[in-house]
Amino acid sequence: MRSVLILGNYRPSYILARAFHNRGYRVICDMEGYELGAEVSRYVDALWPHAPYAKDPLAFQTRLTNFLARHPEIEWVCPVTEPLIKAFAKAQLTLPEQCKLLNVEGDLVNRCLNKEQMLKLAQDLKVPVAPFAITSNADELFDRAEEIGFPLVVRPQSSSHRLAGQKAVTVTSLEDLTTSFESWKDETTDLLIQRHASGKRDNIYFAAQNGVIERYLHAKILRTDQADGSSRRRGSDHFSLPQLARPK
Repeated sequence: MRSVLILGNYRPSYILARAFHNRGYRVICDMEGYELGAEVSRYVDALWPHAPYAKDPLAFQTRLTNFLARHPEIEWVCPVTEPLIKAFAKAQLTLPEQCKLLNVEGDLVNRCLNKEQMLKLAQDLKVPVAPFAITSNADELFDRAEEIGFPLVVRPQSSSHRLAGQKAVTVTSLEDLTTSFESWKDETTDLLIQRHASGKRDNIYFAAQNGVIERYLHAKILRTDQADGSSRRRGSDHFSLPQLARPK
């Protein structure tokens, strides 16, 4: 039976699983991600648990290659997690000839995931942007923070990284930044700091082809799971579907 391998356990994974299931594919999903749920989706037929890609990218390539060799029925591989999308976009991960990659064109991926570049593009297009700066060490962090002013949001440039387990840290003063800094002082490389903008958040999701918007969804974020307005999702090692067995 034709199969598809979805790499990432996030909400978009369920949509992909349903779309492929409805087209007659057997759906296999891995367990890497913060939102979980593939293990209970009626559209997912099997799971592929593995060590996270970030722990050892070279070892992940070997595991992926071996897994696909054992399952030649897999026609499509769909990365959903940001680290894997970026790895395929930069050709740091490769697939055997019988598999097709479902991914956005590499250069577009790299540009869209570059927060500094996208903020500067917004400024060029006259979109209001709160003052921001990119810092690469502790000295730059504190200097730029005082220049921009408080309250301030600090986050890694890569959305797949965390500061003390959080996607972003909000600080209200220089003293607050100094205190908070102690819990993530070893993670000060490539940080984006930006003046805090209050109010509800609007998320815009769209699909476009050749410069034409084909699909559009406007979501208003009414609440988060953290008191400072950020969100924090936790993963789990639990799964209930059977692991794939080596073909006989």
